[in-house]
Amino acid sequence: MKIIVTLVLFLGLLTGSVAAQKMLIIEQANVAKTTRLYPGDRLIFRLEGEENYWYDRTITEILPETNSLLLDNYLVKLDDIVAIKIHKKTIWRIVGGSLLSFGVSLGFATGVAAIYGDDYNYPALAGASVGSFLAGRYLLKRKKVRLGERFRLRIIEVKF
Repeated sequence: MKIIVTLVLFLGLLTGSVAAQKMLIIEQANVAKTTRLYPGDRLIFRLEGEENYWYDRTITEILPETNSLLLDNYLVKLDDIVAIKIHKKTIWRIVGGSLLSFGVSLGFATGVAAIYGDDYNYPALAGASVGSFLAGRYLLKRKKVRLGERFRLRIIEVKF
């Protein structure tokens, strides 16, 4: 009997806490995979107009009724966003982070070896260190996406 009462209470509390899930979706034409952003995620975007400024804001709330976003208590309509910056694919981010850390550690090791006067080929090691560091920085850089025919933003609300 205690198990049934516990189960009924648990299910009653569970149904009261279930709400709608809201997300911002970045869609690309002819590609089935989408990028999803939820409240709490960062969005780097540019608004239409004369200014050439990138805003970096956190998604506070997604409002599907008005097709707009509340970004750090600043209301932005989806139609006003012209471009966004998104991360590249995950594999390139992993490779970029590895190259970046390898470049820094190789540069540090080359500097320590130069201080202690070991017999190594310092220009080649320094060049490899800088090259690895710059390649990692390039791979970790965000991709600029212009919204329009190929890419678009949509708000989805999934109700349970």
